[in-house]
Amino acid sequence: MKFKVAKNNKSVSKRTDIIKDIQYKPFKSNQPFGGPGAHNGGRIRVGPGGYLWVGTGDRHRGICPQDNSMLCGNVLRVDADGNAHPENNPPMGSDKRIYTYGHRNVQGIDFRPSDGRAFTAEHGPWHNDEITALVNGGNGGWDPAEKRGGRVACPDKYCGYEPNQKDGMIPALRAAYTPMSDTRFDDLMTPAWNNNGYSQGTGSAAFLKGSNWGIYEGRLAAGIMGIAFGGTPGGLRIDMYDIAADGLSMKSVVHMPLGMEKRFRGLSMGPDNALFATTDEGEVWKISASAR
Repeated sequence: MKFKVAKNNKSVSKRTDIIKDIQYKPFKSNQPFGGPGAHNGGRIRVGPGGYLWVGTGDRHRGICPQDNSMLCGNVLRVDADGNAHPENNPPMGSDKRIYTYGHRNVQGIDFRPSDGRAFTAEHGPWHNDEITALVNGGNGGWDPAEKRGGRVACPDKYCGYEPNQKDGMIPALRAAYTPMSDTRFDDLMTPAWNNNGYSQGTGSAAFLKGSNWGIYEGRLAAGIMGIAFGGTPGGLRIDMYDIAADGLSMKSVVHMPLGMEKRFRGLSMGPDNALFATTDEGEVWKISASAR
């Protein structure tokens, strides 16, 4: 939807629905966290050239991420009227609004200031959170459909939590059963970083801009939402990622010293080069930095 915001910022008008067919989950399913509205993505960013980038989720439907006739489990790139960017290059037969596909539930997306390249942050099903540099037409590699990759039948034909939720299972084995980035796919986008078989809930993300951030200027900040399971350390924090120039590896990851713990759901840069963060608790935090 798009709106016209009043000059006093107190009201909106002229609602227009520009994308009407994003898949939505209206019902409860037999999955952990399987209630209505689960895995519906929802991250929207304005990218280079003024185009909208929209992250969508797999809605706990196994076939969604690898079926490009549906808008679920992908990143869209559209104009302000919902039309596909003319240079989008999804696989033949795909919806032309798709920029990348094969995603689990895109909650973080932003653009590196140095080159405008898009990066996503996703958290896995209790394994392998990921930071990924997007490639036009690329595949994130998430394929939770049953009876693929050596898997058998799964609840509601969705293998996204099988057997990942089994406490005490070796993380590498959890990650191999339904991998976040399945190497079966030739068009797989290689993640710059993953969490070595663990998941701590990597969510929204924003590149830090401004010299006040010192050595952290240009790094990707991502909210961590604190999932702790099967030996995974919990964490309610913001991490800063120093991504290699080619987008294929990570130089370092540093915890932002905030002195508080929150489920940071949304991150965005604002005026004065401050980082604004929203939390699941309904708060908005303004985080400022001084160069050292």
